[in-house]
Amino acid sequence: MMLKWILWLSLGWLPVLMYFMLRNETKFKKNIVVAVTLPYQARSDHEVLELLDRFKRQILWINLGLLLILIPFLLIDSQWLMMSVYMTWVLFAMVLPMVPYVRTNLALKRLKAARGWKRVDQTIRHVNLAAVPPANWISPWAFLPGIVISFLPIIWDRAMFPLYLTFGLTALFFWFGYRYLYRNKSEMVDQNTELTRLLTQVRRYNWGKVWLLFVYSFALMSLIGWLLAKWPFIQLVAIILLSFIMTIFAIRVEFRTRRIQEELTKDSGKDWYVDDDDYWLGGVVYYNPNDSRLLINSRVGMNSTFNLAQTSGKILAGGLVLMLLAMPFTGLFLRAVENQPISLELSQQSLIAHRGRNQAVMALSDIEQVELLTELPKNMTRNWGSGFDRQLSGRFSAPGYGAMELRLDPTKPPYLLVTLRDGTTYLIGSRDTTETEEIYRRLNR
Repeated sequence: MMLKWILWLSLGWLPVLMYFMLRNETKFKKNIVVAVTLPYQARSDHEVLELLDRFKRQILWINLGLLLILIPFLLIDSQWLMMSVYMTWVLFAMVLPMVPYVRTNLALKRLKAARGWKRVDQTIRHVNLAAVPPANWISPWAFLPGIVISFLPIIWDRAMFPLYLTFGLTALFFWFGYRYLYRNKSEMVDQNTELTRLLTQVRRYNWGKVWLLFVYSFALMSLIGWLLAKWPFIQLVAIILLSFIMTIFAIRVEFRTRRIQEELTKDSGKDWYVDDDDYWLGGVVYYNPNDSRLLINSRVGMNSTFNLAQTSGKILAGGLVLMLLAMPFTGLFLRAVENQPISLELSQQSLIAHRGRNQAVMALSDIEQVELLTELPKNMTRNWGSGFDRQLSGRFSAPGYGAMELRLDPTKPPYLLVTLRDGTTYLIGSRDTTETEEIYRRLNR
């Protein structure tokens, strides 16, 4: 039940975000609208405005439809089916709104060519870029405390090691993203060097602010995971709320950056202006064989994208496309994992818990105690591993039991609680309940 609501609330805002992000593309920023560079007079052109109005209506109905489709998903109980329909929906939520975007982009480019707005002159323009400030990066020392804090709980809570390691590595990646995913390209839209300086500073400042916040947010998540480990529901709510705050902050900064770009360039495009539309296919894909860079600043906002003219760009983009196309099959993969064979085997030397091809081997000489449980411990929480309707596997914790290694089907009691001499505890079972009972009897002869 909780997973159902987490997915619904986590993904339900996506059509709303897509609508407002794409609607924002209809506002002129840096002489660009729906990824097409147009002169100043185009801002009042009847056909341009008509195309933009039609685009706004199309994305409204598409995203509204996607939002309504999401409502009956709350009736789905099966985990694997839930993941299948949600991931399929996410794929369509990302792709469908882009169809009218690309169509509008191409329509504006055709209109641009028909009106003679397309710049074809090869005149060399000399622009003084000396006024553009050099790269002024936030010191790595500003990121370091957050990165260190993210790793710190590993010292005190080894049971949750994978979780804290994930938080720490993610915080480290955020510093890497700030320092290396930003392209220090001047934001030039015309010959106004003061405008270029301001636009460059706006992007760089807001880019750094987001990455720095993310580092300390993940440091806080790591502390939440450690300090609230005994209260899993409160822990989950705290992490979800923090993730929500991070998302809202990033979206707010993105829109603020766009608003400043719009304000600063509201009078631009009356004379000479930068026009590189030919390198942006459909307004989405950047393809420029003359540009040796892999990462490219997005035309508006503060993000980056790939140059698909580079081999590495093609590989990365191809990988992302394959990941997107694989999303609808997520549920089928999880179903296959959930339905792996779970069994127990007792030999003369060891007790073996099987889960698919994975085995947990316990030497009989190391076993100190074996108990037969007819139900799972109360208030059990997962530290790491899988938690399906018909399979629990990994490291879990429960009051009175401490940390345990689980390999069982929660719908097939009883279970064996095995304690080793070194203090390690296993809670294991078989999908054949008679097998579990028989092995328990043999161990206690």
